[in-house]
Amino acid sequence: MKAQPQPGPFVLGEHLVMSAVLAMIAERHPAGSAMRERMEAWAKENIPSVLKQGNGTGDVVGAFNRYTAYLQVLLSQKEADRDLKEEATGSEANRKAVSDALVAGNVRKALETKVYYLLKTERYRNLQHADIQKLIELAALAGDDRVFIRLGRALSQPAEIRGPEDMQVDKLKFVLVEWWLRGPQGQMGLCRLTDEALTEFCNLAFGGGSLTLDCVRKTRQRLGLVKGAKPWFNRVEKTSEGIAVSVDE
Repeated sequence: MKAQPQPGPFVLGEHLVMSAVLAMIAERHPAGSAMRERMEAWAKENIPSVLKQGNGTGDVVGAFNRYTAYLQVLLSQKEADRDLKEEATGSEANRKAVSDALVAGNVRKALETKVYYLLKTERYRNLQHADIQKLIELAALAGDDRVFIRLGRALSQPAEIRGPEDMQVDKLKFVLVEWWLRGPQGQMGLCRLTDEALTEFCNLAFGGGSLTLDCVRKTRQRLGLVKGAKPWFNRVEKTSEGIAVSVDE
């Protein structure tokens, strides 16, 4: 009787690491959420290469620790980005209301909730969106004039979002979230700066000096943004090519 081949250390390592990382993601995001699905897909795509690198250098534990540290930074940025968009548009609240209605088996209510949210935006007020057309069709088949009355009332109110200029977002929050992992041209992200350097960077980027260390630090903390790997860059200066950062020992 031939002995069955045993899985090698790479296969076992991948299984263990994948389980640990997916558990970490599950702790922060409920099952079925869009954020959890995106993060799980990202982990499944990247973990094999991380472990391959660790096995190649003989330091799997080090590779895993570096990966999980980066994952914490990535998660914090994605969550801050989601919260900032929610602050500007209310999209998450609407998505939850639609989901709750579907769970309760009320498809009509879920559809109406989404439609009235869409009508807050100018671009959907031509009523050509598929969900709006479906609601109109269902109301017509049911002879429900109340839907048309509510649609008329919604359209009689000014659109809340006519374009990007109506999506009011705090400038400091936007820059911190948008550039936390990578700069606008692919440069190193702001996650690698000390809070002092971060304050100096933002003041240079905004063309003024009104931001204080306390303001920047508390804004970062409220956003939940996690610092990246050390060394943290603590020197910021304006150059002919833009803003340069370095480590001043």
